[in-house]
Amino acid sequence: MIIPSTDGDLVLSVGNYPGNEVLRANKDTGLLTLNDVTTLDATGALVQPWDGFGADISLATNLLTPTNRFHNWTGTGLMKNLAIPYWAKAGAQITLIAKNATPTVDTTGNIGLVSTIVVGKAITYTLDNQATPKWWPSY
Repeated sequence: MIIPSTDGDLVLSVGNYPGNEVLRANKDTGLLTLNDVTTLDATGALVQPWDGFGADISLATNLLTPTNRFHNWTGTGLMKNLAIPYWAKAGAQITLIAKNATPTVDTTGNIGLVSTIVVGKAITYTLDNQATPKWWPSY
């Protein structure tokens, strides 16, 4: 069922109640959003807000929280966990470049292998498909 939302966008919904939104057409931009994750522009090209470089990130309580697929990593500390963004599924990759310090990494959280971070060298973490997912570093 196609219904107007309270903000004026057109919404394709399964059933006639909130929360079952499948497709949204933004009245201002013309972008189509599928299942709150995938967005198409007016030409039908895929727009992924998590692609490209995100803001510089640093550790907070042994946790690194990426929002994009690429980040510059600043500061020191011990990384035990790499947060799993809402868009990440098994096989997702996040690439980090340590800009000015060498944080340390251990495996007591969701990191699968200890690695030595090198300033200026990109390291890519790949998410596995286990019941308790872990990120596996490229080196």
